[in-house]
Amino acid sequence: MLLKFFQNEARFPTHKSEVPKAVIAYIAKQIFFEPELYAQYDWTGRLITYHRTQIREFFGFREDTIEDAQKMAEWLCQHVLHHDHEFEHLRRNWLAYV
Repeated sequence: MLLKFFQNEARFPTHKSEVPKAVIAYIAKQIFFEPELYAQYDWTGRLITYHRTQIREFFGFREDTIEDAQKMAEWLCQHVLHHDHEFEHLRRNWLAYV
């Protein structure tokens, strides 16, 4: 579930209930598991941390850092706050930046 959610959303769900039951049932059927097993998955242990690491590596992502946040803040100050507060302006400039 984490893999497919990340593939679609480019982030992990914040809680179990964020994944729709229909999606859980659909994926469970594809891999021949009972959907109820999803409820048993430990969202606080080492296993989920390991799974998230594997998924990030598979997609070429990494966890963000304090340096990333600082760079984002600098970029926002340089490219957004001096111009306007319109979302479309932010989107255009961010896409040009990356």
